[in-house]
Amino acid sequence: MFFAGKFILDIAGFVESQGMSRLKIMEMVGFDEDILEKENALVDYDCISGIFKLIKSELKDPRFGLHMGEQIMLSATSYIDQLMDSCSTVREAFEHAIAYSRLISDSMDCSLEMFDDNFRVNFELNPDWSLCDDYAIIQNLDLALICAKNSLYRLTSKEYFPVELNFFYPKPRKIAEHYRLFNTHLKFNAVVSSIVFNRHILHKSTVNHNHGLLEQLKEEANKILSSLPAENQLITSVKKSILKHITRGSSHISDVADDLYMTTRMLQRRLKAEGLTFKQIQNDIRFQIVRKMKHHGDCNLDEIAYLVGYAESSSFARAFKSWTGSSPGKYFNTSKLQTGKK
Repeated sequence: MFFAGKFILDIAGFVESQGMSRLKIMEMVGFDEDILEKENALVDYDCISGIFKLIKSELKDPRFGLHMGEQIMLSATSYIDQLMDSCSTVREAFEHAIAYSRLISDSMDCSLEMFDDNFRVNFELNPDWSLCDDYAIIQNLDLALICAKNSLYRLTSKEYFPVELNFFYPKPRKIAEHYRLFNTHLKFNAVVSSIVFNRHILHKSTVNHNHGLLEQLKEEANKILSSLPAENQLITSVKKSILKHITRGSSHISDVADDLYMTTRMLQRRLKAEGLTFKQIQNDIRFQIVRKMKHHGDCNLDEIAYLVGYAESSSFARAFKSWTGSSPGKYFNTSKLQTGKK
């Protein structure tokens, strides 16, 4: 659950150009800039989410991610940019970008889909990242989408607009910036976020390819990938399934086992081998959802209890106390005091 340390430096540099002190970002991170410059420097989701919360309160820019991607070249993506630029065709470049996307972050799983007339780059949220602050998630996605569009221009020296954009989040009140930057059809509340282009673009030659350099870059990139935290595909798949079912009012282990083509007993054994139980993972997700929903203030505790699968508030309160050691009311009142909220 990480972002490249260089991403922090990109954010700090951009907020400085917008009139905000970069020192506020660096103080929150707690690392020196020379440490974040290193290829193996990583920061966790909570750090990035906290930074975006600060940016939201300071700059009040609902389209921060789009503006950042439009105005600066990211150092966090420089390795992937070099890989793409060394490919001979756009298709090869995008395939390499997706294969090495974890050099930037594991917050989204990227994939490439082909259709008769179009190709689509998908951005599926890591289940742990999806439970972080909505503003951070949205800005990160918007940034990824504008970077995908910018990559085509860098590769071909020609501007291509997508034929369609899909966003997981609801339609914002103002979408003029989306239209200005992408000039295409927009769909919101999508199951998976994606950017879609005409398929013929994939066959375009890149302007500065160097296959000799590509092989060298791939070798170095593979070394970096091998040093990154390993993903546990089983745990990730279980979390994705729980999140899918919990929005439908249920997240029983049998439902999750069916999604993973396992029996309930097989799933229990696999999780036990990882030192976990289904209930532990389920309760952790429930707690993260509760924190997120309570932070936004859209629901009271009775409503939240129902939404995370508890028919009675008393059952939810008992469960919450087992997670945190205190009642929901006491926990969130203490949290408000610690963050200075009233």
